[in-house]
This record gives sequence, C-alpha cells and structure tokens, in this order.
Amino acid sequence: MKILLQICLIFFTISTLLGQDNSSETPSEESTIKTKRSIIPVIFFLPETSLAFGATLINTVTNSEHTKETRPSQYLLSAAYTLKNQLLLFAPYELYSNNNQTRIKGELGYYRYFYNYHGLGRSSQVENLETYNVIFPRIDINYSRQFFRNSYLGVGINFDAFNITEVATGGLLMTEQPIGYAGGNKSNIYFLAAYDTRDHINAPSKGYYIEASIQQSLFSPISDFNYNKYIADFRKYMRVGAQKIIAAQFFFATSTEGTPFFDQPYVSTPMLGRGLNDRRYINHTIVSTQVEYRTHLWKRFYGAAFISANSVPEERWAWLQDPIYTYGLGLRYEIQQESRTRLRIDLAAGDGSFNFYFTVNEGF
Repeated sequence: MKILLQICLIFFTISTLLGQDNSSETPSEESTIKTKRSIIPVIFFLPETSLAFGATLINTVTNSEHTKETRPSQYLLSAAYTLKNQLLLFAPYELYSNNNQTRIKGELGYYRYFYNYHGLGRSSQVENLETYNVIFPRIDINYSRQFFRNSYLGVGINFDAFNITEVATGGLLMTEQPIGYAGGNKSNIYFLAAYDTRDHINAPSKGYYIEASIQQSLFSPISDFNYNKYIADFRKYMRVGAQKIIAAQFFFATSTEGTPFFDQPYVSTPMLGRGLNDRRYINHTIVSTQVEYRTHLWKRFYGAAFISANSVPEERWAWLQDPIYTYGLGLRYEIQQESRTRLRIDLAAGDGSFNFYFTVNEGF
C-alpha cells in the first residue's frame, strides 16, 4: 500500500508538470549568460516521515559561447518538510567556467532528519533496524583545475556538525556505541583527481568518468575524529543502438580505524545498491558494481533496467566475499531537453527488500 501510494503521488506530480510549462529562461543584461529554471513539486509518504512535501528549483546556466563540448553549470535548491517535523534544505551544485578549465562542485545543506541503523559490517541483521534523529548543517566544496585535456586535479573540504538528538532507548546504537555514536564534528580536507570524457554531465551517452580522492580529517577542535578515507569511482558509457545506452560503474570506498560510523562507506543510496534499505550495510569498505541499460521510450520519457553486485568485505581487499545483488526498473521524464535534466523514478529489490526512489538526474 505504501509503494502504491508513492507511485500515485509521483505520477500525479509528473502529470501536473506535463500539463504546464514551468521552466523559464533568463538572459543577463549582456545576453552572454542564460539561466533556465524548472520548479518541481515534491510529495511522498513513508511510515518514518508521514506525509512530506516540498519543491526543487533546478537552475541550468550556459553562456553565448556554449557548444556541445562546453559543459553547462547546474545547481539545485531543494526544500522538503514532513508532518513528523523533519526538514531538509539542500543545494547541490556543479559549476564550470573558462571552457571547462575549472570546476566547482559540492553541496550546501541543513538537515533535521533521521537515519537507519542496522549495526555495522556484513553480519548486521535487517531485523535489528532502528532509527536515530539528527540535526546538522553541511558544507561540501571542491575546486578542480584542468591540467591536461579532460583531466582535473583539485582540493576540497567537507564539514558536517552531526548532532544526534534522539536514539532508541536500549537500542543497538547505544548498546554497541560505535565511534561517533554521540555525534560530533566531521571536518575533512580532500584531494582529488578526475578524468572526464562524458558527452554530457546529466545523461551521458558515451565516454568515461573516473575520479579518485583521498580524505584526511582535520585537527581538533575543528574535527572530533582522526581518520583517512579513500574513494575510487570508475564509469563507462556507450551507445548500443539509436538512443540506447549501456552504463557501467565500479565504486570502491574504504576508511581507516577511527572513522565515525556515520561517515563510513555504506549502501544503499539512490545511486549505489538501489533496492537495499537505506544504509542497510555500513562498513569500513564497500565495493559496488552496477550496469544499467537506458532507452528512449516516447517523447520525453525514457526507461532503464539495472543490476548491481555489492560487497561488504570483512577484510579490505576481499571484494568477492558473498556479493549482495540488487536489480530494478526505472522511468525518467526529461524536464529540460537541452541540459538533459530528468526526473528519475526507480523501483528496485534486493536482499529481501523492495524500495522506491524519486529524484533528479541519472543514478550515475
């Protein structure tokens, strides 16, 4: 019943969008910068949140010298409120300038929300699910500069003032007391290298995207923790027919001892391990491989089918240890054709669970 209600609400939202033009284009005074805006109403229902509603403003920016090789800049302004007094305010962004020579990427946000906790590691049990309430601001910003064709080097910082306000009395989180169980400031500096030959940032049809980063926690009292984190993300896109695309991704993340449990790698997310419950597996090392088939259906509608294999190894390099498989189907509606900005609906299953995702842009 929950999934049926969600689907009805989302398709009502999409049908409302189809019936009206809610995007606008605003040139600057010199007509060199063009900003295209779309406003998307958002409404959903979950047992944990009750009814939730809000809106997302999508801004896509190009200049008069924009070509197929020039990447558009995009930033989102999103707000949602639930009847259980939860609040999400966030603004992810990816900005390009100087003919793709520089990139600024990250997220600003404020969250009054809850997260799932099943325990840590591969042996965690789904029946141990509990939730904990948090309030935190988020600052994530990184600057990259192109040093060779399609290759970038950059530096960034991310900060969460993670305030855990309520936990289950006598629950697993209080019993196990993992690092960070009482909350704290996470403040990391990170260095990244990227190689990007995608033909588009929102819905690529060909090319590669490879990014690797090293994170180091800052000193006290800016950070309450001392650890390192390493992430590698490899993606490949290729056409297999007219408006038919195969996308593949390999993702690896690992962190050292001392990492707070809320910053350890995890699955599932709306991008990794779709089908598992949110944060079903939290572990020092997560490895995820996924393949997705994307095709044009009709007018602005696109479809997708995907499968993933996710490893939660007890040892860092034991990647093939009992992978957890997920699979699903998706529907997309293109709200901005030039920027390929799409609403995304995914239905996915895995590990005995079934989940629903509604967001903007492709999973990877």
